[in-house]
Parts: sequence; C-alpha cells; structure tokens
Amino acid sequence: MKEDIHLYMKIGIVHHTAFPLAGSKSGGTLESITDIVSDHFFDAIEITSIHDSNERTEVKQTLLSGGMMVCFNAIPQRLTKPLNLGSVIEHERHSAIQMIKEAVDEAYEMNAEIFTISDDFISEAFFHEHAVRALNESFKEIYRHAALKGTMKVAYRPPFSTVSHSVTGKFPRIEQDQFGFLIDLDHLPVNYEMNDKNMKYIKKHLLYSRMGNCCKIGRYNQLMGKTPHQRNQFTAVHADQLLHFLRNLYKFDYIGEGNQGVLSLNVKTMDYESPHSVIANGKRTLLEAWRILQLNQTIWPNC
Repeated sequence: MKEDIHLYMKIGIVHHTAFPLAGSKSGGTLESITDIVSDHFFDAIEITSIHDSNERTEVKQTLLSGGMMVCFNAIPQRLTKPLNLGSVIEHERHSAIQMIKEAVDEAYEMNAEIFTISDDFISEAFFHEHAVRALNESFKEIYRHAALKGTMKVAYRPPFSTVSHSVTGKFPRIEQDQFGFLIDLDHLPVNYEMNDKNMKYIKKHLLYSRMGNCCKIGRYNQLMGKTPHQRNQFTAVHADQLLHFLRNLYKFDYIGEGNQGVLSLNVKTMDYESPHSVIANGKRTLLEAWRILQLNQTIWPNC
C-alpha cells in the first residue's frame, strides 16, 4: 500500500456546501472556486447552477485552466413549492423533469463528467407504488436526454434507512454504465446505510461518492451537541467512521490502485465558521483516517 492517497482516489470537494454564501455577492462564486482550484489537494469539484452567464463563463475557464474534474449537482432553484420526479400529477412531474434537463445542459456547458440529482427532486417517491412507476419514467427521460448530448454520467442517491431495506427492489433499473448511484457518508451514521445488503446492491453501479461533513473530534462533538433539528442539518463524521467508509469503498472496488473513484468532501460551514478552516479540518480528518490505514495495513486488503 503506497503512502500517497491520490493514487487510490480522486479527492473532490462540494463547493456549494463549503461556501454557502458564495453566490450572495458579485463574483463570490468565481472567487471561492478559484481558491479551490489553486489547492492541489483537490482533483475534482462539485458545483451547481451559476445564474450569471458571465461569471459562469469565467468559472468554466478557471476549472479548465486548473485541470479540475467537474461534477454537477442539480438543485431546485428559486422554487415556491417542491418539485417531485415521482409525482403522480403529470404537470408537476414534467416541471421537475424540465428543470433537471436544463441542469443537464448547463452541466455539459461546464464540461462536467458526473451529474447528480438532488434528493429534493425525489421526495418520498420510493415508498409509494404509483410514485415509483412515475419516478422510473422520469429517470428514463432524463437519462435519454443526457445520453443524446454526450457521455456524462448521471447518478442519484438511493433512500436507504433503517425502515426502508425492502425498498431496494423498487429502484429504477440501471441498464447502462452511464447511469447509477451516489452515496454520501453524511447520511450513513444516522441511517445505518453502510451495510452489506445495501452496498451489495449498489456496488455495481456506484458512480460517485461524498465523504460527508468530516471533521476532527473537537468540531464533531460541537456539531453533534446541537439540537436534533440542527443535527439533521449538520450531521458530522469523525475519522473512525470515515475509516469504515474507506474500507467499504475499497472492498467494492470503488477506490484503489487502478480504480480511483471520486470521493468528495461534503463539509458544511455554519454561520460562525470560516469555510477555509472547515475545509482544512475536513482534509485533516481524511488524512488521519488514511494514516490509520497506513499503520494497520493488514485491515486494508481483508476488509
């Protein structure tokens, strides 16, 4: 096992969670993305829609100049009510599909290689039979639209939870390598999603992964000591949980020499925190988990 972590994975960062206020000031998105591109620790970046066309063009050139792999997350924009790809009301479902298609077009404009669909577009669709059928039709239409334009991969997060193990059989069928799943460690400690049953199902189609809100034990205790509502917004992940996650991703051939799947820090900055400090904390947590693997190499190949 080699020391350099970048030989085993492409390390990315979710821009819009690390810099939640970047879009609220003129040029803020470009400024913060330029900071990330200048950090050679990151190989990839996950972005979302940039409304200002001039700033979008500048960001595109900055990412191209920096040689960054681009991932794009479709998030509902300026909504007065939720949009659901699994809605049984056709005009609502088609409104959601249209918004996703527009996001796909922008992702291609930004040279994105991976496109992810926010949970906000899926709602509770997996738990209702008629909604599951509607969701399948929506995904098929989105996949066809993306495939016509290029080879960008499209992924969504299955809604695993302690009460939804039986839902796995209802997931839309994945028939092409271009389409599949994403997982985020941020959800796993809460919902116990990282188990053999769930991972066995999705491993063949795992296209993208996030590391969650990784942080050292001090910030972890601070975040997890908040109220239940705040914990739902700022779930934290410490080094031991990240270690378990890395072992599972290696076990299922997502990371490793010759595989190098994308693994992005999904760190969330609270109001009183500096984004750069939170990002640094996340990097230190990842490297701490990696050092544990370095010191205990016998657990790595046998996980």
